[in-house]
Amino acid sequence: MPITVKDLLELKNFQSFHLIAGASGLDRPIESAGILDWEFARGITAESAKFERNSLVISSLLFAKEDTGLIRGAVKALILSGVSALAYKGIFIKELPEDVIKLANEENFPVFIFETAYFE
Repeated sequence: MPITVKDLLELKNFQSFHLIAGASGLDRPIESAGILDWEFARGITAESAKFERNSLVISSLLFAKEDTGLIRGAVKALILSGVSALAYKGIFIKELPEDVIKLANEENFPVFIFETAYFE
């Protein structure tokens, strides 16, 4: 039986993760993890942005540093891929655009921000 997003939050290494959207999706299963780095940068085709179903995707959102409008499309693609949650390090993007938060809430897709954990 896989763990859930909520189960992850009980682990010490995830204590610094703060939920910013998608609270109704905390029961989603987590079976793997992936790193989103360049997959949604402008000019990259959607075929290159494949993520495993039921995964936790971690990112710095570097691809959207110059254009936060790219984040909505990325979140939509993650949802359509069956990803369970997104956690991003607040290095480049401190606050998500409202339309992204609305989409995540509508789709019960948990999105977290963190500052102190490392994934490199």
